[in-house]
Amino acid sequence: MNGKGFRYITITLKSDGRCTVQPGLSVEEGIKFPENLKIKGTCTQATGSAEMTSFTGMPTYTRIFFSSIKHGSLKTTWGTKEVETFTDYQTQDSPNSGGKITTETWKGSSRLFANETATNVYYKKIYKYDNSNAFISGEFEIFIPKDTVLPAVLE
Repeated sequence: MNGKGFRYITITLKSDGRCTVQPGLSVEEGIKFPENLKIKGTCTQATGSAEMTSFTGMPTYTRIFFSSIKHGSLKTTWGTKEVETFTDYQTQDSPNSGGKITTETWKGSSRLFANETATNVYYKKIYKYDNSNAFISGEFEIFIPKDTVLPAVLE
């Protein structure tokens, strides 16, 4: 693997004989995502905790970024420093036939994602309410596109 751009590879052996491989591509600025990362899940209530239902690739980073939103913190510990993962909060209400849908969106923090690669990173929560404004259901999605760069060390 030397010379192939890998900073490190984590291999986790599972009890069923399978394994997961977590690459981290090394670039001058830090670690580049080798593939898209999408994490989806549900919210039990509008201000409550989240539960992950699916993710694509990179289990190590999935755990890191899911932990940043699991209880509403929006912060990640990177190395020895804590930094905002998502910023620039926006909300939008859309009426529908059964009530309304509220979408809350945050963008990736330029303090965590290096070299302006936070542009297409987002965290989104979608809540559904009935006509009496009672919470029905909620879901979330985190998306970090391929080639997004995390710093090797936070300054």
